[in-house]
This record gives sequence, C-alpha cells and structure tokens, in this order.
Amino acid sequence: MFEYMGGQFPPWFDEGFAEVISTASFEREGAITYGKAANERRYELQQGTWTATAQMFAERTSGDRHAGVASYGQYWLTAHYLLFSPNRRGQLRRYITAINTGTEPDEAAESSFTGGITQLDNDLRSYLRAADFRYVAPPLPPEVMREPTIRLLRPSEAAAISSQAEASRTREVEANEALAVRAA
Repeated sequence: MFEYMGGQFPPWFDEGFAEVISTASFEREGAITYGKAANERRYELQQGTWTATAQMFAERTSGDRHAGVASYGQYWLTAHYLLFSPNRRGQLRRYITAINTGTEPDEAAESSFTGGITQLDNDLRSYLRAADFRYVAPPLPPEVMREPTIRLLRPSEAAAISSQAEASRTREVEANEALAVRAA
C-alpha cells in the first residue's frame, strides 16, 4: 500500500486495507483473489459495538495503530466497501488526497463521500446487513508467472543481508553507528 499509494493514511484505512488484502489466495493457475470476506471478523461485526463512522474517521494517526477506536472488523468493512462498491468509486482517493493536503478529516469526509459522513455510516450498516462482499480475481502478469531466476549471492550481498537483519533488531545509536561502519 505504501509503495503504490503515496501519502499518509488514517489508522482505520491502514488496518482495513491490511484486512482486505489478508484474504488473498491463489485458487487457480495464473490468478490471485483478494477482497474476500474476512470471516474471522464476522462475529465482532455482528456482536460488537458499532463505532460511529464520524468518530472512526476523526481518529488521528498514533504511535500504536492497534489501539484504534473501532474494531478491526469495522476497519475491514469500511475499507472493503470503499474499495469495492461501484457507487463509491473514486471517493476514497478524494478523501485521502484531501487529508494529505491539509483538510481536516471530518471536512474531507463531508466533501469526498456522496451524502457526507452520515450517509456513509448508513451505507456501511446496510452493506454489513446485505453481506454481499465482492472480491476480484485479476490475472497475474506473465512476468509474475515465470520461473524465478536463482543465483548465488556475492559475498558483499550476503554480508549486507546479515547487517540488515542486525539493524532491524537494535535501536541503540551506538550499536547502529558501529553497524554502519561495518556495513560500509
């Protein structure tokens, strides 16, 4: 998501997009499906507390993205609806563009989503009740389906892998400075 869609994303979309993609599967040669219903979230959506969409959209980014105001099920539902509903095509992009250009989240939602945030909340509840969760199975490009080319790593490449692994384990300035010298 971060590689192909530049910008900052609200916590509900970070987690909701991850949930949408988490159901990806290879069901037939040359295709991948994604966007299937996150069945493990069904119970929390049916039995859990519904957080008003306006409250969820007002949530700011935080250091701990797992401490959101809504459930992961509601994050999934919102992301899925905005990504797959033909009636909402382009609206999520408008919203993300607006918040990335400095528009407050509530104002961005009102101007980006047809009918505003209240209508979006109503539509999400209807989407959940209908339980008609579409998914896609796009064909994979031929270059993805080719047999991989395997080669031996050069000694410097092999050394870089262990340095990278070590760098991911430490946050101490002195250790990272020493690691940078060794890596160079």
